[in-house]
Amino acid sequence: MATNTTTRSARRSAQTSTDPSTETAAATERQTALAEATETTGQAVGQVADTTRTAIVDQADRQRFRAADSADQVAGAIRRVSGELESEQPGIASVVDTAAQQTERIGRYLRETDAEQILTGVQDFARRQPLVFFGGAFVLGLAAARFIKAGSTEPANRYQATGYSRRTPVEVGTSYEPSMPVGS
Repeated sequence: MATNTTTRSARRSAQTSTDPSTETAAATERQTALAEATETTGQAVGQVADTTRTAIVDQADRQRFRAADSADQVAGAIRRVSGELESEQPGIASVVDTAAQQTERIGRYLRETDAEQILTGVQDFARRQPLVFFGGAFVLGLAAARFIKAGSTEPANRYQATGYSRRTPVEVGTSYEPSMPVGS
């Protein structure tokens, strides 16, 4: 019976094994299919990346023109202040006029330089002067936070500490009694 089992196993392995040329052809087909799939995937990723990059550059260009318009408006306001100060404080008016000129230069730069050139310039500066770049980014972040906080519709001092377990709103002409004092 043991010989019978061995003979069956030998027949099965002879039937399931293939010749080396067939195995090589199958491996080559798999490699070709994998290479084609990789190439197709790479092309699709490249197209998505190009589309995304184009959308980002378009958005950056729109923002660049909006920033240039804002810079022009600010420069106009600064010039008006400079004109008003001219008769009373000529020294200060000169400094304010210089600020207006610099603001106009910023607006002109934003209009004449595309977003990719601006990004390249910022990257180059960050590589040359990393401490100045990060310090400037920090200061801009603080300024933006102050600007956002100043534009908030809810006053910062709306709530005042009352010495009770919770803070209560304070409104003009009215007072609120907390439900329970601290320590009760």
